[in-house]
Amino acid sequence: MTRQRIRTLASGAVATCAALVLAVWANGDLATLTPVAAGAIVLPDLSEQAPADAAALGATLERPLFSPARRPAPAPAAAESTDAASPASQLVAVAIGPDRSAAILRLTSGKTLVLLQGEQIDGWVLSEVAPHHVLLRSGAGRADLKLSGSRE
Repeated sequence: MTRQRIRTLASGAVATCAALVLAVWANGDLATLTPVAAGAIVLPDLSEQAPADAAALGATLERPLFSPARRPAPAPAAAESTDAASPASQLVAVAIGPDRSAAILRLTSGKTLVLLQGEQIDGWVLSEVAPHHVLLRSGAGRADLKLSGSRE
């Protein structure tokens, strides 16, 4: 038997198995399937099924796929500052390394900035970088920014 013949037989077997799986999925069980001649592919009639409710589908799509709780992420936490307003409005990401750490901040102007620990912007110093939050300090106060979706 040639390799081409083996490939042809294998692809036919895969197509038959795929048709069987599709038919079982559409009908619900094997007992309701009608016997079909070998090699024929019969697709189930899906036109009779009721359309999905758009509101229910929208709610399903809002849930994060890989989150264990499958709950929508909470709204981004605003900066908790004591006195003066910090230049950053949101913590986007953190990077913690053995020698240095950094934070990606969204500024109140809408721009995004990468700030290394110890660097400053508008008189505010990035004093602490932790896995789920950063701490900005100035002479006028402090701002603790948390990652959105963080449970800390």
